[in-house]
Amino acid sequence: MPELSQEEYDQLKNDLRIVKFQLQTINDTLDGGIWHTNIKEGAITATLSDKLFNTKIGTKALNNNSTGEKNTVMGYQALYYNTTGYDNTAIGYQSLYTNNIGYKNIALGHQSLYYNAIGYENIALGYQALYSNTIGYKNTALGHQTLYSSAEGFENIAIGYQALYSNAYGWYNVAIGTYALYSNTDAEKNTAIGYSSLYYNTTGNYLTAVGCWALKNNTTGYNNTAIGYQSLLSNTTGYDNTAIGIDSLRRNTEGYKNTAVGYMALWDNRTGDSNTVIGYESGYSNQTGDLNIFLGCKAGYYETGSNAFYVNNQDRTNTAGDKSKSLLYGVMAATAANQKLTINGLLNQSVSKTPTSATATGTAGDICWDASYIYVCIATDTWKRVEIATW
Repeated sequence: MPELSQEEYDQLKNDLRIVKFQLQTINDTLDGGIWHTNIKEGAITATLSDKLFNTKIGTKALNNNSTGEKNTVMGYQALYYNTTGYDNTAIGYQSLYTNNIGYKNIALGHQSLYYNAIGYENIALGYQALYSNTIGYKNTALGHQTLYSSAEGFENIAIGYQALYSNAYGWYNVAIGTYALYSNTDAEKNTAIGYSSLYYNTTGNYLTAVGCWALKNNTTGYNNTAIGYQSLLSNTTGYDNTAIGIDSLRRNTEGYKNTAVGYMALWDNRTGDSNTVIGYESGYSNQTGDLNIFLGCKAGYYETGSNAFYVNNQDRTNTAGDKSKSLLYGVMAATAANQKLTINGLLNQSVSKTPTSATATGTAGDICWDASYIYVCIATDTWKRVEIATW
């Protein structure tokens, strides 16, 4: 036998090392199936299509499988503890690592669905997506650490970096955007679309936030709808509010049952409740006033009280200007006799009418006119008139 040179000896030693590695890899994963191997110098890829129709690639993938079938696995220790779970897809280092009997899950990414044990029909795409899920089901998590803390939550959708990160038990939530619904723990039926929307919400339910930082600071407030950049940004416990427009109800903290539509509508409202404002910067200065109605651009802009009514379309400089120059200014009250409406302009009743008699059909308060008289109904079907004279 010819003596080997040092170079030939080193090459043979290396070849033996590769073969040993290949045999060890097969020994680690072989479970009675049929292997198809593709061996290259210094590397091996192996796919096992076993008797249970499982497909796996990677050291210790499906390591503990007993009767689980139709699983597709790729990655070191992916589906490591699976025994009877079926129809799962695990791609990535330790993806679906703890899964035991869970079925029809899809995990794509490093340690995605890592702690899943019996949860089923979940989709996790991204680094540690749905990492803590154990029994939760029908969740969809797309993005880095989305739904990371969710253990038992179900039928949630999280798309974006750490969206619904802290969710543990909440269900029927939708979070789209970086940090959307980040702090949510066990709240339900919330929708957050936009960067950090509903970021601090923990247990508030039935919330809709669309826009960057919309309802960001909400913690336990419920039944709120915020659409627009920073709408209802500062709200914490306020409830039943609707804010549509950039910065609408931005400073509201505890106020409830407010409706603000328009750019910066009810911007400074803090604890005021049951206000309805529509228009650009309408109700801008209100902080604690309640039961106001403002309609139009800058309507009630300077008003800080309660029970006020404004129809306006421009800046009136101050509160006095609001009251004396807005087209309509009113004071509302529980008792009709205590209410007042001021019309800052000429009143034109363009249609004439002549009652047929002093007992013609009419309701107290009706007013009409013709070329000769002004008629006033003072009681049901009871009219009086005054003659119109020239001068």
